Amino acid sequence: MNKLLVLLVFVSSNLIGQVTDTVKISYDKSCVLYFKSKTIYYHASSEAFSVLHFNNKLILQALEEGFPETSLYVEDGGEAYVFIVQYREDLTKFLYRYPIINSDTLTNSGGSLLVTDEYFELKNDSIKAKAQDSIYKVNCENVLARKDRIGNRGVVKYKMGYYLRDIVFIDDKAYLKIQCLNRSNINFRRDNEFFSVINTKRRIKGVPEQVVKLNVVYSLGTPDNIKGKQDLYYVIVVDKFVLTADKKLECQLWEVNGSDLDEEGGRKLHFDVFYNDVLNSTN
Repeated sequence: MNKLLVLLVFVSSNLIGQVTDTVKISYDKSCVLYFKSKTIYYHASSEAFSVLHFNNKLILQALEEGFPETSLYVEDGGEAYVFIVQYREDLTKFLYRYPIINSDTLTNSGGSLLVTDEYFELKNDSIKAKAQDSIYKVNCENVLARKDRIGNRGVVKYKMGYYLRDIVFIDDKAYLKIQCLNRSNINFRRDNEFFSVINTKRRIKGVPEQVVKLNVVYSLGTPDNIKGKQDLYYVIVVDKFVLTADKKLECQLWEVNGSDLDEEGGRKLHFDVFYNDVLNSTN
């Protein structure tokens, strides 16, 4: 609490207003604070939690379990905020938006969250889904900003490079960072992308293949068309999966009836990812 008192001394008298709120974070779940502008200054009073800055968002996540109450100071344009940051194992709120506005203003502007006097509440399943998409988007931006950690999993075919550059597991989802590099002069029109967990060993005759198809729940930056000589990255979010020594992840990218044809039409790229490739993939 003494750190908080010291922090308050530095709040400029030229700032328009000051809002103090309590933000709860945990070790395995992120909390997102939305502000008006992309120009945000912040200062955390403790190294027990991390703060990532993306555009007009601050993403908070605990680095230590059960840390004592601390504070976070934020300046956004002409407004200053001092937040009390508390550790909670079970979170019920993940999104905060500042400055707090009335519900009519937000609803009329097409916002996905409704406000009460002090905080935003998720009112129904449709709104909760939009809020979940916001969390996926922030996590995807974070994954895209990371350095590549997987350098040897991919395929080059038809002068198309298709690679998996990182896997990040957050909660019950896996974030796959994909790179596509079109070395040809022919555009690649993306049709479908599939991810499946299958056996590494050849199956016994008469025994059906065990295939677990992973459900794609969200994607960021996924292209419809990969132009000639274009190199791009995107992130696909799938249900969390577990690989063992006898299981592998199969990644497939299909084209819409391209000029170079496989048996069923269109260029098809695929490669496998093995147990050792994801040993160090953590959140």
